Amino acid sequence: MVARRSEDPQLRQFLGREMLRGAFAAVASAGPNQQAELLHLARDILAIETPFPAAPREELLRLPAVGPEMLSSFEQAFVSKRSEKDQRNLIRKLLFNSGEETLRRSLGDWRPVVAVANLTEPKQRVRHASVDQQGIHFGLESLL
Repeated sequence: MVARRSEDPQLRQFLGREMLRGAFAAVASAGPNQQAELLHLARDILAIETPFPAAPREELLRLPAVGPEMLSSFEQAFVSKRSEKDQRNLIRKLLFNSGEETLRRSLGDWRPVVAVANLTEPKQRVRHASVDQQGIHFGLESLL
């Protein structure tokens, strides 16, 4: 449905209002895997048109702690992010800070993932045990 967004203004209205509202409500009761899918859906809906049209704007303003200033800064940050993942994390952060207690509890275990590279020293290559420092063989074959 989201792929057909630009063809029908009524469909855009439905997506921006009902589907976005449903996605936000479902995030509150969904498990982590379903939350990821729902946030992806919300991201796709919000990315249909920027600046956000009236319907998604109204749905975002329905969240208790989201006011016009917060919505404006969210929209600017959303547009400036190039990555879908960054946009989904931005939506997750907005929902977590929205003042809606069920969303806060549901997303409470979420923390941004910070990748840490393992920067340990590489191991020294060990020479084969049958060759000593001067390159002389002293293994089983030298005893025979």
